[in-house]
Amino acid sequence: GLCCRARAAKGSHASHRCKQHAAAMPKLTKNAQLWVLVVVVLLDLLAVSLVVPLLPARYRELGVGAKSLGFASSAYSLAQIVGGLALGALSDRSLGHRGLLLLSFVGAATAYAIVGWPGATFYTLVGSRVVVGLCKQTMTASTALVAELTAPGPDR
Repeated sequence: GLCCRARAAKGSHASHRCKQHAAAMPKLTKNAQLWVLVVVVLLDLLAVSLVVPLLPARYRELGVGAKSLGFASSAYSLAQIVGGLALGALSDRSLGHRGLLLLSFVGAATAYAIVGWPGATFYTLVGSRVVVGLCKQTMTASTALVAELTAPGPDR
């Protein structure tokens, strides 16, 4: 028999999984998925706690004044509002909660790497804050995933 990828290429039903691929992708139990989610969220919070305290020192290195610092903070806050609305709609329509969580991690990692980049200018740092504001919806996505993975009842 043909592999499921070969069947999909020939126009066969794409959702069929062959035995070889089904065995290679074990399904985690809901409890295991919750633990993976807890670990991932803890890693995300660790990343935030390592990067955000560095920002004031980075701004001081660049000689940023109070007004510019206020601009950077406002840009981040505005990006969070826009990102929350846009990614929430995208999550409901096409990405799903897991896709949103992955996008959030990739966006945050990119923005945090920019903060650590030695050649970053003030505007580059503001850009990184806008990127992290737009993309970082970790708590929203993880809360939605917990609601998906837990059964309705008093423990929820």
